Amino acid sequence: MTTSIARRLAATTLLATLAVAFSGCSADQGASSDKAGSSAGIAAGDAALKDSPEPAAARNAGIVENAAQTRSVIATGSVNLRGDDVQAARDEVAAIVAAHGGTIDDERSSSDRKGVLRTSRLVLRIPSSDFTAALGELKKVAELKSVTSKAEDVTTQVIDNRVRVAAQERSIKRIAQLLDRAQSIRDIMAIEGQLTSRQAALESLQSQQAWLTDQTSLATITVSIDRTDVPAAKADRTGFLAGLSAGWHGLTATVVGILTVLGAVLPFAVVIGLLAWPVWFVIRRFVRRPAPAATPTPET
Repeated sequence: MTTSIARRLAATTLLATLAVAFSGCSADQGASSDKAGSSAGIAAGDAALKDSPEPAAARNAGIVENAAQTRSVIATGSVNLRGDDVQAARDEVAAIVAAHGGTIDDERSSSDRKGVLRTSRLVLRIPSSDFTAALGELKKVAELKSVTSKAEDVTTQVIDNRVRVAAQERSIKRIAQLLDRAQSIRDIMAIEGQLTSRQAALESLQSQQAWLTDQTSLATITVSIDRTDVPAAKADRTGFLAGLSAGWHGLTATVVGILTVLGAVLPFAVVIGLLAWPVWFVIRRFVRRPAPAATPTPET
């Protein structure tokens, strides 16, 4: 009986000793891994949390498929016109813009002394679907001098931007969930830093997306209207004849400059000559005066 009691006491003591030792080791390991757990927990939680059971790859594939069905094109054009009545041509251009649901974003005009328009420059924004039709109508407003058009396909850029925006929004949502679950000050500060950085990146992507949306939904057409009596800009000339003409003009300009200087200096030279002549004559006369003859010495 005594032996049985002694064995039970010994077993109880051994278990108590092992429990104390195990708890001490656990405390030491927890203290050493506190810093690592702060950052590792954020990364692990970010990867583990999902805002939807639908995989991200499937959502991105849906975005790509939907965007690829419609081509995104940035269309631009310019129309140069000449006419006797710039004001009438300008009003007709405004009517074409209104008919297509567009706007005049910028306008710069110049008038003569009587207040009559001489030139007018307008920047038009037309729905991209009406770009070709509007360009054809603008060419008929007045005498056509030149016309250009350009279409840039940015479908790939639009798709890439949409995928990046969607991914960044999901990432921010997961970070916000981690912030709600954070317990320590260290975790809260680390998560808030990540959240601020990702929000800034999202705002940049959204700005690019807004610009692409604006450029692809509205085409830009620049219309220039000049009055018939306004001299047209001279075209650039190159080649031997152009060089010869430029050299001749340079030579004549140099000769004219030299003659101009001589004409300006000549009156001063005449006055200086008239004043210097008497002075020079007097100086010369005194310099050339013969020395007096020596007096002979009497002989003894």
